[in-house]
Amino acid sequence: MPDLAPPLRADRISFEYWEHCWRLTNGLVDLVVPVDFGPRIMRFGFCDAPNLFKIYEAPVPGTRIRGGHRLWAAPEVAAFTWANDTAPVTIEFQAFCFHDTATTEKESGLQKEMTVSLAPDAADVRVLHRFTNRGAAAVHVAPWALTQMAAGGCSVSGFPPRGEHPRDLLPTGSLVMWSYTDLSDPKWKLLRKYWILRQEARHPAAQKGGTFVEAPWGAYLLGDQLFVKRSVAPLGPEYPDMGCSFEIFANGAMVELETLAGLRTLAPGESAEHEEHWTLHRGVSMSDWSEEEIDKTILPRI
Repeated sequence: MPDLAPPLRADRISFEYWEHCWRLTNGLVDLVVPVDFGPRIMRFGFCDAPNLFKIYEAPVPGTRIRGGHRLWAAPEVAAFTWANDTAPVTIEFQAFCFHDTATTEKESGLQKEMTVSLAPDAADVRVLHRFTNRGAAAVHVAPWALTQMAAGGCSVSGFPPRGEHPRDLLPTGSLVMWSYTDLSDPKWKLLRKYWILRQEARHPAAQKGGTFVEAPWGAYLLGDQLFVKRSVAPLGPEYPDMGCSFEIFANGAMVELETLAGLRTLAPGESAEHEEHWTLHRGVSMSDWSEEEIDKTILPRI
């Protein structure tokens, strides 16, 4: 049994399609991490409630399509970014956290790690993402944290601070689109301060958008449970994808909330880090997803 500070507890379990996993819980919420691949987090939720993360129903051995939360390297280049995290990981426990360390990826030369800290008495998690360049040449990359949410919910995030005309004449932000982005898709709802993307099986076309904010956040409401992830994006570095620190993706199976760190050139042996803060809330209800309702219901939980 890992030596954790009470009331935290970790147990070896089988989960969904994977026999070898660890479940970390404080009695209120729990997380599940696999041992045979990763680093990934395959479950986060209240102990008595369903998983908020997307799990694919038929994972193919030796492939990366599994779901959950993962760490990638931006910008997205298939041969480099889409590394198969199929090798076993090393998991070490400390008082309030565990370290999940992968072997070096042959595709990228990166060694990826997650340090996951769970509060003893709250639905509050911090995830420190780190990768180290174990290759022979420098690489220009940014940590990219992606969380796939279970189907049937609604995601929301905020634009940079709003102003008024004619007092505020200079631009304050951007809305980045991909070639497949279609703002006429009914899954989108754009407001003055917020942008919303629903997951709807009847509208399966992939949609994605991105923006830069210094305090990026995304929230996902599924039933009456609200998942919130937050990060920090300091001014100064160049950010991937035309300057994005936050992105949302949706298709017919899930919604993905993504935060990105600034790009860095890592010499061999150098590392880059990126931290997210997660919270989970229950008893949350939204009706029309108006700006006023988001101000009242979602924003106080960010």
